[in-house]
Amino acid sequence: VWCTGFTPDYEWIDLPLSFRHGFPVQERGVVVSHPGLYFVGLPFLRSISSTLLGGVGRDAEHIVGHLAAHLGRPSPKHS
Repeated sequence: VWCTGFTPDYEWIDLPLSFRHGFPVQERGVVVSHPGLYFVGLPFLRSISSTLLGGVGRDAEHIVGHLAAHLGRPSPKHS
């Protein structure tokens, strides 16, 4: 997990990422071209609230479900 603060900076990621409108190309946070690389907190991963604390949890839950499926484990349920 890496938090970059208020200014997006992707130079530290040593992968040939594709960008669209200044953000990494992904599908709901999943970088299909690089299995195992995920993003949360980017604009419109799922909705306008994806960049806000109130909306990032829903996106993170999707990523955890994706990881669980990839590992062949049941998705954790939150209480």
